[in-house]
Amino acid sequence: MSYGLAAAHDPSVGDYADTSPEDWGGTLERSTGFGPSSTDRESSPAYRRRGSACCARLFGFRMTMRRAAYTMVLMDPQYHETMMRQALELGAVADKEGDMGVGAVIVRDGRIVGRGRNRIHTGDPLVHAETDAIADACKALGTDDLSGSTLYTTMEPCPMCAGALLNVKVGHWVLGGRFKAVGRSFGKYSVETFAEFVGADITFTTGILQEDCQALRNRYFARK
Repeated sequence: MSYGLAAAHDPSVGDYADTSPEDWGGTLERSTGFGPSSTDRESSPAYRRRGSACCARLFGFRMTMRRAAYTMVLMDPQYHETMMRQALELGAVADKEGDMGVGAVIVRDGRIVGRGRNRIHTGDPLVHAETDAIADACKALGTDDLSGSTLYTTMEPCPMCAGALLNVKVGHWVLGGRFKAVGRSFGKYSVETFAEFVGADITFTTGILQEDCQALRNRYFARK
């Protein structure tokens, strides 16, 4: 059977694409217009069985194509920049509030499901941009499993945030600024050494609007 787009949109094809006239209890071809009535067809167990299988296959085909398209989007640098700009806007809010200008968003299936910004100097030292975004995403989705999601953060996650991201199963981290570039040090720590140390399968995309992200973060220290 062919799963072309016509089968998904043409009622004359989509409903009966995996059935034959014999399955309907008749011997005439559908194209003659003199085959069994729709009631006869729908009452046939073979029709119902095959029709259900056809719908399941078409649904699976559409979902596969959607995931493939989203995978291609994730390889597009412009898409990464678009999402990172969303994180930068949140970081700018933190900066205006007098905090360190770091922002983060969590994306699933092309949709932002979590937003966060630093509140470590203006509210709670445990609320970093990444943990704020995690909490927002978990609340929005009603789950603590964020598998299949991508993090966009304007600054490399610290060890605490890296552990939190690992716990909720965010498997793709897109980074703007890096600690080494701004003179921040946690010993030999980096997100890459963290993944190696814990044996985690994490995909990293780095260098997205890096200069903009680092400049926003550094405003906090310029005010001191």
